[in-house]
Amino acid sequence: MKKIIIILLISFSLTCFAQQNGEVRINWIEKTEISFGSYKMNVPQFSSDSFYFDSYKKTISYLLNLPQSGSVDENSLQITNLVFETIATEKLGDLDRNAIPTSAKATLKSTLARDKNFAFISLSPIIKEGDSFKKIISFSYSFTYKSAKDSFQSKTATNITNSVLATGDWYRFYVEKSGVYKISKGFLEQLGFNTNVDPR
Repeated sequence: MKKIIIILLISFSLTCFAQQNGEVRINWIEKTEISFGSYKMNVPQFSSDSFYFDSYKKTISYLLNLPQSGSVDENSLQITNLVFETIATEKLGDLDRNAIPTSAKATLKSTLARDKNFAFISLSPIIKEGDSFKKIISFSYSFTYKSAKDSFQSKTATNITNSVLATGDWYRFYVEKSGVYKISKGFLEQLGFNTNVDPR
């Protein structure tokens, strides 16, 4: 029995320290128009579910969602083997040139959804180099899992001690259907709320 437990612990430790890696090819396409109802914008695009356009900042990102067997170390991401191709300035369309970074600016986030672990890699697929711009054609990534100790600590429940939700009176009311509602002082008084309070 002791041998089985030791073998399980060793295999668990090896899994936690295992490295995840892969290669990505970004297939750019000619279509540049994005529609938001009657509002249209022209931006460089690639044929992938990983395409993300921030219409407020006027930037694009490459997002990669990777299912994992455990929590990943968000500080362990390494982006290597970057292959670039020049992109003409006029092909940038409505992108904000000032928001285009000088490097790929990659980040890694570890998430847990419905008891499943995921790793999200985000990077800027277009960079500025001097007065010209380059788009990423392909890259390699690698990252490691959290150590067994870190994984255990992150799963340990911690008590919330200084929450503002721990004090005061709480009320709830029924909403018949989904939509946007205006909550006025008169409405709250009708429900029996004391409206002579500090709104903070």
